[in-house]
Order: sequence, then structure tokens, then C-alpha cells
Amino acid sequence: MKEYTNEVKERWGDTPEYRDYESRKTSPEQQKILAGRMMDIFAEFGDVREDPPESEIPQSLAKKLQDYISEHFYRCSDEVFASLGKMYVADERFKNNIDSRTGEGTAEYVSKVIAAYCEERGAVQ
Repeated sequence: MKEYTNEVKERWGDTPEYRDYESRKTSPEQQKILAGRMMDIFAEFGDVREDPPESEIPQSLAKKLQDYISEHFYRCSDEVFASLGKMYVADERFKNNIDSRTGEGTAEYVSKVIAAYCEERGAVQ
């Protein structure tokens, strides 16, 4: 975890999102709970991954995920959310973590849903 913390700080430490995250000061126990609840949202995506990414339920899950991130971690703008969607498949660690807990192909599906969600909202892709 320390390795990932250092990587995040190095890559995004000068962003408003990182400063927002740092200002929230959650305990390791609380972080674990929040991460588990976020994984529950990914599991919901896994349950509907046969639905078209643009359809109502997956799109409502995209909003739910973005709102969850904003409420518990940092303000997640549409632009940041679009980048997260790409990272969920570009970074094998994220992809493997999501898929191992929610079913093969879920990370790719979430990425497509987020792309459709952000495109609909006019976010930069």
C-alpha cells in the first residue's frame, strides 16, 4: 500500500483532487471500508455487464460511482472520471483487482460505461 501511496503522490500530488483527498484524513480502517463499498459498486456493474453501456442502469451506476468518489475521496469532475475510466483498463493492477473481485470483463465494461457517460455529459475524452 505504501508503494501505491508514494506513486499516487508522485503522479498527482500537485492536483486539486489530490489536495482534496489529503484534506479528508481518513483512517486506514475507514479507507478499507470505503474501498470495499466502492468495490460493491463495481460488482453492480459486473451484474449488468451484458447490458449496453449506454443503457439506463449502467449509466445510473456510472453516476453512482462518480458521486461516491466525490463524496468519499475527492471531487471527481467529469474529466477526471473519464480518465479514471481509461485507467481501470490501462493499468493492469486496477483491471486485475476489479475483475478478480467482480468477474472477468467488468473493468473493460466499466471503462466503456464511463466513456459513454462522460461523452453524454460533454466531458473531454
